[in-house]
Amino acid sequence: MALLKEKRLHERYDHETDIIYSCEGENCFNNAKLFNSSRGGMYFNSKYELSYGADVCIKMNRFRAIFDAKVVRCLEINDGDDICYGIGIKLFEPTE
Repeated sequence: MALLKEKRLHERYDHETDIIYSCEGENCFNNAKLFNSSRGGMYFNSKYELSYGADVCIKMNRFRAIFDAKVVRCLEINDGDDICYGIGIKLFEPTE
């Protein structure tokens, strides 16, 4: 059986950290847990479902970094008593 190679443009770095995020047009931020990131995107878990294509703003609690991105994946994760969502986002290229 052949192993499938992931189709990723950038190397992914695993690390867990708390983040907050907000969807475009919302004035409040939600807590989430970031699990990995790369130059092109991030993956985090949230207790809220996000729509494919939604624009989000990510703030990392440990750094003063703010990222603008688009939701490219949202999968329901049922972990016993709790349901959460695995969110994949693609980072927007910085504008100059």
